[in-house]
Amino acid sequence: NENSAEKKVGVIDLLFRDHLTQFVKDQFSVEIKSLKKVNKEEDLLTMLGLESVEAIIVSSTQYKEIRSNTKLPLTIVATSKNDVGFAVCATKEGTIDPALKKALLKSSKALLREMGLDSWEIQQ
Repeated sequence: NENSAEKKVGVIDLLFRDHLTQFVKDQFSVEIKSLKKVNKEEDLLTMLGLESVEAIIVSSTQYKEIRSNTKLPLTIVATSKNDVGFAVCATKEGTIDPALKKALLKSSKALLREMGLDSWEIQQ
């Protein structure tokens, strides 16, 4: 909503880095003036508990997990307008280093969860 732009909002800064502010603007049609970036989901919950942010932006999977780990009264105030889609690892000419492929396919559940993924799949 409109007054969201004035709030301090926490978000995990994992994949977008320099484009995170624009991504939030595109997805929620609002430019957040105080976007606080963290590296881990747990940090978002800490910031909420300490009231250093008033809202957080997370994937639906992360929201469910956070809800199960807190007694804070959380309410969804906005949902992104688009399904962001899948994270993709694409390679030139369809070839991939076997070590990279193995590392991606064996990613820990914690890492996958941080990226908002359930698992990696190979597409032919």
